[in-house]
Amino acid sequence: MKKIIVFIMGLLGILAASNITLTGEISGNQEITADTCFVNGEVEVLQDAKITINQGTKVIFNNEAKLIVRGKIEAIGIENDSIFFQGNENKTTFQILESNQENKIAYASFRNFEYGLKITVSYLDLSHSLFQDNDTGISISGFSNETQPDVKISNCLITHSQKNGIFILGHKNAVIENCEITKSALSQSPRGAIQLSCQSEGGFCTPTIRNNYIHHNVWQGISSWDLYESTQTNPIVEGNTITYNLSGVYLKNSNGIFRNNDISYNFVEGNSNSGAGVMIQGATCNPLFTANNITHNFTGFYIIQGATANIGNINNSENDDDGNNIIKNNVDPTGHTWSIYNMSSKDIMAQNNDFGTLDSAQIAESIFDYDDNPSYGKVTFTPSTSGINEENTIDKHDVRIYPNPFNSSFCINFLGNEASYQKAVIYNYQGQKIREIALNSPMSQLKVDFQNNLQSGIYFVKLQGKNQNLMKKILFVK
Repeated sequence: MKKIIVFIMGLLGILAASNITLTGEISGNQEITADTCFVNGEVEVLQDAKITINQGTKVIFNNEAKLIVRGKIEAIGIENDSIFFQGNENKTTFQILESNQENKIAYASFRNFEYGLKITVSYLDLSHSLFQDNDTGISISGFSNETQPDVKISNCLITHSQKNGIFILGHKNAVIENCEITKSALSQSPRGAIQLSCQSEGGFCTPTIRNNYIHHNVWQGISSWDLYESTQTNPIVEGNTITYNLSGVYLKNSNGIFRNNDISYNFVEGNSNSGAGVMIQGATCNPLFTANNITHNFTGFYIIQGATANIGNINNSENDDDGNNIIKNNVDPTGHTWSIYNMSSKDIMAQNNDFGTLDSAQIAESIFDYDDNPSYGKVTFTPSTSGINEENTIDKHDVRIYPNPFNSSFCINFLGNEASYQKAVIYNYQGQKIREIALNSPMSQLKVDFQNNLQSGIYFVKLQGKNQNLMKKILFVK
């Protein structure tokens, strides 16, 4: 097979051959249609240049090669003919650096890189791509700059990362949605599948993390650490399923809004240091939790070192912090139920939540606070009286609803348990029936179109069968 080596120093045009090799600087517009493209040394796409990589191309990074894009990149494959980026023993780097161009990558795979993709103060729309066997799947850095281009990552699978699946440093416009992040921290180092960090004084980190499936990671599902305790690490985390990790969410000197997440089954058998659905640490912590499902961990909330949290406050005039969390069935290895374990000196509000019982004595038994040790703050709680309780007669992970939140329709995926249900009933938060759908034959997926005349807010989908029922919470946002 003929091999063509191209030294790119201002070359214009289409590079089409069986094999080509890139080295040096790229200026102008370059379109690569080769079967295989090799990257040697440090290749830089200059600020005013554009590189287009067509579907079906394999881009192989040799030795410790780097591809740095300061201009524009388009690498758009299709579902059945993707683009393949292959690193070399995790020594190679693919970076988009300080680019305000409308960069777009879709239907691509990234394997064996130090960073599968490193996005530094740059715009990127990344979708439908695979990141596997990298040190870090995706790195997004904004360095807390006031002006930052948008980064959107959607419908990607990030798996088998030695460190983080996704690492976000000082970025305020990043959106991570509809992704699956699994098998991160395989090196056993304590890193979250999605990890947020603020590492500059006066800096910030405020991404949106929405509708992701974060599961079976060696350490935390989501971790957030503000090194300067600036109170400016404030992500919006909503609609995610965070399950089967060492712990679900870990916040150190960090805040944020956490709503409508499913944080459950986070523990490692035999590991007493695992099992927190949510762990909150540090005096600048005061995150908000509303309408989350926090169940089947060793403990629901574990709060230490001067931290506090708003888990529900119905004593103020605000309507967006009224609790509505489900915090139950969190049982440690000794068999004790722990909804909230407060070893912080600060008080905590946890009103209007479903603790699995209306009995205040039983709820108090599941809470460790001032009443157990006066060195710690008081947890003020009241049970929810909505009359809707999520039923746990089966493992609720047999069913998944997405997107959640949604604005027009949602899908119910029956994960191998489709024959168990005869109907789906939708209720509003007051327990009023909105709609009933007969499930006349087994199906793997059901699409439900929602009524536009209904108000935004929390609804419940109840799946009913002869011997088992399942309740799932959904959030309708017009």
